[in-house]
Amino acid sequence: MQERREENGKTDERRQWFVSALPLLGQGLTEILQTAREWEWPGVELVMDGEVWQHPGGAVQHIRKNLLGEDLPITLHAPVFEINLANPLYPEQRLLAERQYVGALVTAAELGAGHVVIHPGYGSRTYDRDLAQSFAREHLARLCKMAERLGVLMVVENAGVGPAALFDQNEFAALIEEFYSPYCRAIVDIGHAFANGWDLPGLFAALGDRVRAVHIHDNGGSADEHLPLGHGHLPWAEVERAIRALPSPVHQVIEYREDTDLEVIRSHVARLTGRERAKAGGI
Repeated sequence: MQERREENGKTDERRQWFVSALPLLGQGLTEILQTAREWEWPGVELVMDGEVWQHPGGAVQHIRKNLLGEDLPITLHAPVFEINLANPLYPEQRLLAERQYVGALVTAAELGAGHVVIHPGYGSRTYDRDLAQSFAREHLARLCKMAERLGVLMVVENAGVGPAALFDQNEFAALIEEFYSPYCRAIVDIGHAFANGWDLPGLFAALGDRVRAVHIHDNGGSADEHLPLGHGHLPWAEVERAIRALPSPVHQVIEYREDTDLEVIRSHVARLTGRERAKAGGI
């Protein structure tokens, strides 16, 4: 797993930050990596949706070539669109999702990615919820074993808002507790949790060192808007305290929506990572 070192030489992944490439969805890998460098992203989470990922081997070689000699940590977000790991109606869709996620884990191993984000699947008013959850557990268990064999950190996300959320807060915590492997942990998406009315400090406290990553974005409290922090009503100060209180280091990923201005991202990266204070002599 990639690590960043403080000036004293000690590893501190708690301060390892990434920016999701979601605002650049549809662009090529060259453009994404160039943007990450030019806008001084501390790390980048590549979103594995789109034509460029139809041939992962080529994507891996392309990334290696573009990052040759560069210190730009990478994480991966497995494909999201058009697949559902827990769909109880269409087994072919579940198997397709699992194949895509296995491919993401293999790609992460080849790249030395810091983690791979996996969605457990989505709910629907037309689904048998218990059955969908059982399928999610079945497929995640197999994926967890694959992550172990590859030595890749797989982080399972609290995906979906409203009926699309397959697990509520307690169910999600219980799901993560089922995975005993250090390679299978949680990524808490604070925007999804807030929109679903979850108790975020309580969730972080319940999961403890099972949390290995966090997706950061804002919303008005009822929809998955992926707004920049401060553009919604999420109580960031309270959530940040809960993140800092976690017993284990976490990756923190700024995951703003597709139309987000890059200057906004740059300013938020500077503020959240402490660069503004550093330039002012504060740290």
